[in-house]
Amino acid sequence: MFTYLMAPWNLLWKDPVPGAWLFNLLAGLGTLYFTYRGLEAARVSPAQRLFALLLLILSPRLLHLDMLGMETPLVLLFMAASWSTFQRKRWYWTGILLGLMLWVRIDTALWLMIIGFATFQKDRRAGLIVVGLASATYFPWLLFAFFSFGTPIPMTIIAKYWAYTIRGHAYNVDFIEPAFSMLLVRLKPIGDVLKGSTLYNLSTRIDAVNTFATVLSITLTTAGAILALRKRKLYPIVGFLILEIIRLTVFRITFFNRYFVAAIWSTCILIGYCLGHLWDVRYKSHIARMLSYLLPAVLLLLSVSEAFRGARYYRDFQHYRHEGSLKPIGKWLLLNMEEGATIQLEPLGYIGYYSELIMLDEVGLVTPIVIQMKQQNITQPVQMVEILRPDAFVIHCDDAQRISDDHYWIEVGGEAGYEFTTRFDPLDYIGTARVSESDKALARASCYEVWVKSELKR
Repeated sequence: MFTYLMAPWNLLWKDPVPGAWLFNLLAGLGTLYFTYRGLEAARVSPAQRLFALLLLILSPRLLHLDMLGMETPLVLLFMAASWSTFQRKRWYWTGILLGLMLWVRIDTALWLMIIGFATFQKDRRAGLIVVGLASATYFPWLLFAFFSFGTPIPMTIIAKYWAYTIRGHAYNVDFIEPAFSMLLVRLKPIGDVLKGSTLYNLSTRIDAVNTFATVLSITLTTAGAILALRKRKLYPIVGFLILEIIRLTVFRITFFNRYFVAAIWSTCILIGYCLGHLWDVRYKSHIARMLSYLLPAVLLLLSVSEAFRGARYYRDFQHYRHEGSLKPIGKWLLLNMEEGATIQLEPLGYIGYYSELIMLDEVGLVTPIVIQMKQQNITQPVQMVEILRPDAFVIHCDDAQRISDDHYWIEVGGEAGYEFTTRFDPLDYIGTARVSESDKALARASCYEVWVKSELKR
């Protein structure tokens, strides 16, 4: 759906970024409106509605995701809109909105199942209407995908599973039994998901604050869920959050914040419900009065702290990595490579858009053979080069140093050779030792080299 929104924008304005931001902003505002309407229909108190909306507005993670220029805000828009119409028993609109939600991202199917089940509980005929209209709305895409790609299952789901699945990390646990060591490995994804579903993503350099924020967010979410169930409120939100955490843990596709956006939306609502409850009963006890003022203040301070720290980082990330490296690489390839040339790379978006060449991405999003390679444990860039034989490949600067002894030439399979051609290093990652780990990470993320097949280099 996001592609279909961006296509007409491209006819009006060739720069896609303002259009993506515009659609993100409108979707974010729509999410706030429909969330409020849903809470209003659920008959929660004004304080609970207010705190939930404030958390949705002030959560630094959602602020970033809402303006990231991707489809993520549309996910929340259709979730909130379908919940609002469900609460108001507008079954036809609920079904259509759920179907449109699937057009945005297929991993939202869990929300469809939750709302569908809740509707069946209220009225079987209404449940059939909701599920039937959702299926009918999504069916044209399934039909198109089947005839175009041979399967209705998006290749991106399979590609992301093989590329981003979290496999257990090694632990220094020689002092305990192997069985307990394996238990730690198995439990790690649960910890990753719980942390990812919280409101904050504070810097790991401040471990104490980061741990406190995570524990506080999980505690308030749990308290909000218990209070909501006791008051017979927000059943779909509570049920969805529990099942979403289980889903993320089982599939373990949890590298990026955008995978947690639906869980974070639910978390904001439940924490808002908890804070609003404390505010409503604040005069009944001294402890409730103290917590009703202290907890919102703490959450606000954490939000402001992370917002200021994150704003600078995301600004620099956009300026140096996207505008200073990936975009120029795409334009360089457009000018220096023949039309129809194939480029192997990992950072697909900017380079693919501006180069207008054929992309062979190392994740497998648009390159099915890459998925087959990953299934055979072929994951290294040079291994892929040997099989794909691209006309050029783009690689991180430090990775290039590891694969080439003289840093200017590599031989692939004894038959083909690739020559270092140009480097894009806006933060001087190669020549300067960065002071902090965050600076090193950004400099490394922005530093790329282009290697071209020797006989194709101009």
